[in-house]
Amino acid sequence: MEQGCSKKREAEEIVHGGKRSKCNQFEHVKSFLKLASEMSDRHKQCVGRMGFQTFLQITSMSNIDSIYLWLSNHFNTTSCSIEMGNGFKFPITTSTIHKIFGMPIGGVPVITKPSEATYEFIKHELGTTSPTIEYLFSIINDELPEDKYCLIFILILLSLFVAPNSSGVVTKFVYNAVVDIDSISQYDWCLLCLSYMVYSIKKAKLNKASTKKFIPGGCKLLMVISYFEFLIISELKFPSIEPRLPLWSANMLNSYMALDALHGERNEYGRLPIKHISSTPFNDSVFIELPEEISQYIESKFTDISMTQ
Repeated sequence: MEQGCSKKREAEEIVHGGKRSKCNQFEHVKSFLKLASEMSDRHKQCVGRMGFQTFLQITSMSNIDSIYLWLSNHFNTTSCSIEMGNGFKFPITTSTIHKIFGMPIGGVPVITKPSEATYEFIKHELGTTSPTIEYLFSIINDELPEDKYCLIFILILLSLFVAPNSSGVVTKFVYNAVVDIDSISQYDWCLLCLSYMVYSIKKAKLNKASTKKFIPGGCKLLMVISYFEFLIISELKFPSIEPRLPLWSANMLNSYMALDALHGERNEYGRLPIKHISSTPFNDSVFIELPEEISQYIESKFTDISMTQ
């Protein structure tokens, strides 16, 4: 009992303390991998029913901040595409996300402004409406009721991989969609992931006048894997399976970053040749302007809540 009370007090300090520790998303991801590796079959089945089982197959992860920052500087938020000076253009679509992550696509758009009832539900379940990711890690355990375990786990997963921010606080944009665990798979998570990344990069570019180096929010893995799938490295061959995410281990990510880095340049990439889209998993993609549905979704859903939340 003593140990349990101590753990609870520590958790409360994390949530309600006046100061938050500096967000280290990479450390959070490592904690996620440990949690996923120790997960029971019962809980894995629950994650599968929600549509996020691919993320349980990640076994290692690399720090990809530098190349994500470089790629975000080459990302056109109007056409939703990576565009290089050498003429390379690749539009990232919801189909791209589904091929990489395998998570639900084409369902109900997520309503990103939580209702009062939703806030009350989150506070009742978690004790706060603004939990940190560290707090969620501190309270999740196998003794929790299945619905509560899955709620906490999916909030961690979404805040690290689908709609991550730089504050270390769980993103409120997903609250409405996680109230009912059984309905989570019915939402269009690929649309939310793409829209949030576009909005995050757009906001970072508007704030570029700041002298502080700023890593945009949004899904880093999505951007980096999309780009790496186009690079030609004769020594490395990938099987043509989907989702693509499990293929990209820390060793593979590090190898591609090292080989694509420009010699003599710090945090600059683009050294490797690019393959034609027909030789990539995205061979059914076409270059289009940002779809109207995504543009409208960004404008209507990501204006009412601060991006730091």
